[in-house]
Amino acid sequence: MNKTLKTIEFDKVLEILSGFAVSKLGKKRCLEVLPLVDSDEIKLAQTLTTQAQNAYRLSASSIPVSGLEDITDALSLLKNKITLCVEDVKNIYGILCDARKFSSFLHKYAENEDKLFEFTHKLFVFADLEQKIQDIFDSGFNVKESASIELKSLYQAQRDTNENLKHTISDLMKNSEFTSYLQDNVYTLRDNRVVFQVKAESKNKVQGIVHDISQSGQTYFIEPKQVVGLNNKLRELEISIEAEIQKIIKELSSEIAQYYEEIKSSFEALIELDFIFAKAKYSTAIDACEPEILEKPVIELKSMKNPVLLSILDKVVENDFSIGEHYKSIIITGSNAGGKTVVLKTVGLSIAMSAAGLHIPCFSARVYPFKKLFAEIGDDQNIIQSLSTFSSHVKNIKEILDNADSETFILIDEIAAGTDPKEGASLAKAIME
Repeated sequence: MNKTLKTIEFDKVLEILSGFAVSKLGKKRCLEVLPLVDSDEIKLAQTLTTQAQNAYRLSASSIPVSGLEDITDALSLLKNKITLCVEDVKNIYGILCDARKFSSFLHKYAENEDKLFEFTHKLFVFADLEQKIQDIFDSGFNVKESASIELKSLYQAQRDTNENLKHTISDLMKNSEFTSYLQDNVYTLRDNRVVFQVKAESKNKVQGIVHDISQSGQTYFIEPKQVVGLNNKLRELEISIEAEIQKIIKELSSEIAQYYEEIKSSFEALIELDFIFAKAKYSTAIDACEPEILEKPVIELKSMKNPVLLSILDKVVENDFSIGEHYKSIIITGSNAGGKTVVLKTVGLSIAMSAAGLHIPCFSARVYPFKKLFAEIGDDQNIIQSLSTFSSHVKNIKEILDNADSETFILIDEIAAGTDPKEGASLAKAIME
């Protein structure tokens, strides 16, 4: 963002705007907005804001966008035919659902909004793919046992083996000779295998595998030979289950990859729609209007209000401003703290906001999209170059004049202030001329 936009506090407007976006990506899109230059692009951006506002009002303020997670990396994996992780599948599923819901929303509330309705051609609905993902994953996005016949069989074998293991453990615990070798009549796990806490003096009386020894050396954690086979089988089943799950996800990834272009299109469209509807909601919140974009260099703002002040004050002073029809320069005079600087910033913001496709907080607005906007407002002393406030002021104005042309709108606060009044007046006159 350039110096002028920060000077007029356009960045603060974007921060406010981002608060109306639903997703993190939508908020990011809002914060990156810059004024457009091409008149047709500006008119389209304004039209989209207005049409989104119409749909927003008609829908009773219900916008179907949820988390909208970033799937950029997942798309790269799909493009390169690489298997997705579960989190990637979950996020893509979210995009599929949002695309379907937003497409339905636009068909219901925006059929008469031609430019906005065009987004339905960028949102792709894959009900079968959504259902396939639902058949594989539960609500917590864990792979269901029923995801495949083989997986269901493996889980059943795991349950049967666990049941056999429980019976074997029960038989051991009923054996008084065996329990006499134990520190406690309970079993525990080491590396996910059943072991018993055997007294050190009895370690040779329990045949099996030693997994661990206590720090005191008084207890040996032994896996009795009676459960070794069952523990081995459980481990084999765990490996087989994981392999089958990976196979299922790999096959699903391949199926999703077939729709790479469509998913990418939906993803990008959803971000843009979140941004467009953020503009619409912001416009509604500040009672803004769509500016008429003019072909001649004229600015006409009726009852304009500063959008930054609107976010922090209950009541904001309204002002009218007009330039271009009868004169090309305006000098605003008045007492200190009378609002002159606020007026300058509000005019600058109105120009920048209109060019960015944002509605303006005015009763009515006619704006020419100047290609260049410069503002010299406040004390912007350059400490590094050790320039005085006045020297910095003059330097900034010179830079503005050197870059100005017929497509430039310039805002200067307290022109030629900070020096001898007579000399300052002469300098101000020369600059104005």
